[in-house]
Amino acid sequence: MFVESVVIGIIIGVVQHGRLTNIGITSIRGWYLIIAALLLSISPMFSINSPFFDDFGVYIYLFSLLVMFAVVLWNLDKKGFWIIAVGAGLNLLVIMLTDFKMPIYMEGLRIAGLDGMINGIKSGEIINYVSIESLDSWSRFMGKLIVLPKPYPLAKVISIGDLLMSLGIVFYLRGEMVKKYRFSKSRMVTPRYKRR
Repeated sequence: MFVESVVIGIIIGVVQHGRLTNIGITSIRGWYLIIAALLLSISPMFSINSPFFDDFGVYIYLFSLLVMFAVVLWNLDKKGFWIIAVGAGLNLLVIMLTDFKMPIYMEGLRIAGLDGMINGIKSGEIINYVSIESLDSWSRFMGKLIVLPKPYPLAKVISIGDLLMSLGIVFYLRGEMVKKYRFSKSRMVTPRYKRR
């Protein structure tokens, strides 16, 4: 969903006469921590049958999410990051309520044609998901329950939190693109948002 959010945000920015080059001017504090956290979150996938990851893989995944959430909070002064923070917070909440795993709609995965992911979850190769069908608490409704099936090119199952984060990314990119920047002689950059 995040790839689509980037594309949609850029398209909206272009339609509103924004500049794609503005995205390169802005900076996200702690961006390197996001990259490190992403690498950390997928590391168990490359360490199947490792005793260490069998025991601590879910905690590593949770830690990576907490790092990314901290970076989002660090950048709350930027447009869209409040929405991203709410979405990420909802995802974190449901994960902590379900033994550090994200609930996911298994039948939804089948509808989306993601049989490989179903097999991975059932076999234990994918450790950060739990079947929504196996839960009976209200937290199941905060999990990945919304199905985007084929012929959608990037078929998937997403959560309300994912939707909010995607919306926040759209707002952020659109906001950055429509900024007006003034360059002084010292080459310092001052952003100014266009009025609607």
